[in-house]
Amino acid sequence: MDTSQAGARREGVSGNTWSALSAAGTGPIRSKSPRAILDLFGPQLSHRQKLELAAMEQVWFFTVDEVDKPRGGKNNDGYDDDNNNYIPVRKEQLHYRYEVQKLIGEGGQGLVLQCLDHKTKTLVAVKMLSLPLCTSTASRQRTELEVTKELQGKASDERYGVIRLLDTFQFRGHNCLVVELLKKSLYDVMSKGSIKRICVRRLREYTRTILDFLLYAKRRGIVHGDIKPDNILLTAAGKVRVTDFGCSCYLKSHSTQ
Repeated sequence: MDTSQAGARREGVSGNTWSALSAAGTGPIRSKSPRAILDLFGPQLSHRQKLELAAMEQVWFFTVDEVDKPRGGKNNDGYDDDNNNYIPVRKEQLHYRYEVQKLIGEGGQGLVLQCLDHKTKTLVAVKMLSLPLCTSTASRQRTELEVTKELQGKASDERYGVIRLLDTFQFRGHNCLVVELLKKSLYDVMSKGSIKRICVRRLREYTRTILDFLLYAKRRGIVHGDIKPDNILLTAAGKVRVTDFGCSCYLKSHSTQ
């Protein structure tokens, strides 16, 4: 065994995967710099991956198993499909922090993945927007990012039903939003049976929170633009969280159109 292999084993490298979990005040710190990853696995990495790692400040999850793995994509060096949506591979890394577990939603604006955040050791939802190849798409995505951030505030999730934004990043050209993982929507509840099966108390709670959200958004000068059961998520306790700001706009710009 050469010194680099011995060092890898001492630092916790097992097979082709290395995961560093933040101490954040608990337990010993296990950390490896992007430079160290490049030194260890450089020959196995693509040029694009090397550039990505060189731009990172911290690596939380890393795997070389995905290197040049065929995805069948025709765009973005094979990473994207015909609609310029990213083609995910199970157990691959996103932004050297999030481990892809499964696809949980997709639409005209991108897809949503359930991922494990190796920094916080929690499950999250990562919304990967389609590759912005024109100015109109880039502008819309920029507005979605701005609106999502603008609506965040002290207890805005509990008081106004705003989905909690945990992180944003760009990965292989795709804008990504990390939000709390909620597995049930109002549409799911309704599709299981008639709306009449939902008790009146619940209906009032849902309605009140949605109206509170709309008033809160209006005070911030924002129009959601796509309120529907699919975009009303529910926590385990049945609390409403409004999500998906891809059709949102600001009142000022909206009035000038």
